[in-house]
Amino acid sequence: MNFRTTVLSLAVAIAFAGAAPVTPPTTSKAANPMTEADVRALLTTQGYSGINDVEFKDGTWTADGKSV
Repeated sequence: MNFRTTVLSLAVAIAFAGAAPVTPPTTSKAANPMTEADVRALLTTQGYSGINDVEFKDGTWTADGKSV
């Protein structure tokens, strides 16, 4: 049993020795979050008109509009 425990310990040590450390991001927020005006401007440049009901919910922007 002692040999088996030693081999298992060695295998675990080798497995973890090769693993690179994981560094979490400093922040999960966007560097420059979009505003409602940014969303409206982007949709306008993409050819949408009549943009209304612009809303940010659960991390996603939604809007109603008409494609030209």
